[in-house]
Amino acid sequence: MKRRFAALFAAILLLCTACAQEPVQKRAEYYVKIGETELTAMPRRVVTMSRALTETVCALGFAGRLVGVDGDANAPSLAERLPACGNALTPDTDAILSLSPDLVLTPARLPAHTADALEAAGCAVVVLPYADTLEGVLTNWDAVCMMLAGAERGTRMQEQLHHYAEAVLESLSEGVTQGESVLVLQRLPNVAATGGTWVDDLLRRTGLENAAAGGENWIYTPAEGEGYAADRILCDDEITIPMLEESVWKQSDAVLQDRVVGFDGNLLEAQTPRSLLAFAAALRGAYPEADFPEADIVLEQEPPEPVAEPEPGWIEKIRGKLGI
Repeated sequence: MKRRFAALFAAILLLCTACAQEPVQKRAEYYVKIGETELTAMPRRVVTMSRALTETVCALGFAGRLVGVDGDANAPSLAERLPACGNALTPDTDAILSLSPDLVLTPARLPAHTADALEAAGCAVVVLPYADTLEGVLTNWDAVCMMLAGAERGTRMQEQLHHYAEAVLESLSEGVTQGESVLVLQRLPNVAATGGTWVDDLLRRTGLENAAAGGENWIYTPAEGEGYAADRILCDDEITIPMLEESVWKQSDAVLQDRVVGFDGNLLEAQTPRSLLAFAAALRGAYPEADFPEADIVLEQEPPEPVAEPEPGWIEKIRGKLGI
């Protein structure tokens, strides 16, 4: 009997030792890694440090998570009443910390003192830079989906968004005149989507030539011997035909043949799923004779977090029992 007990004790001891050497890892319910930042809990209080990121969070269905936004006056209506927290270059550190966020999304690295203060407060900071290609835009959408929806739901959202982007571009390529030059003009006289911008990438993907491809950083000035020419012009809604007729574009075929269509410049610049719809709507307006296949998307909006009812005080409890 003693030998059996000793053998059993030895087996238990050996098992415990093995467990101590190789602990069983409990699988986390939520884990997302974006760059070098690891998230182990679903972010519930989010601050965005650019209009593009604010628009993206709202468009993807997570407006209810926002507690603070950048100071841009053009923030989407879903976030216009939220506290302003500065921007990536000049963040209001105290304003951000007062909101107790668990995630800050920024288009660029924050100043060291702000980053250190947020780290000390246990707040994750993720940099999602403004993209210059559709692929970069999709990468940012993917990251937001993963962080705010988790791996399983986020992956489904990613697949839906990628399919949607491909469908929009395929639809447009079937309706435009391949090889025509198109100008996407934000402000007169020459603030336009130049080469190296995500709108330039969209134009090329649909089979069009960018009339401002020779420019850089959204500024187009023709080289010597060239001119301001475009077959069609997509311009910000604030630019009127009379303004174009007095501008450097007045001799372009687009102006002479009345091939000018307006669009929401702020929305196109924001780099959200709605930005693609704005681009598609502008091209459909520029080619009214074409029969574009439809390509649309409806993203489920997350319901707001339920507000917990306050615990009744002792007086309220007594009144409840007495029915008064």
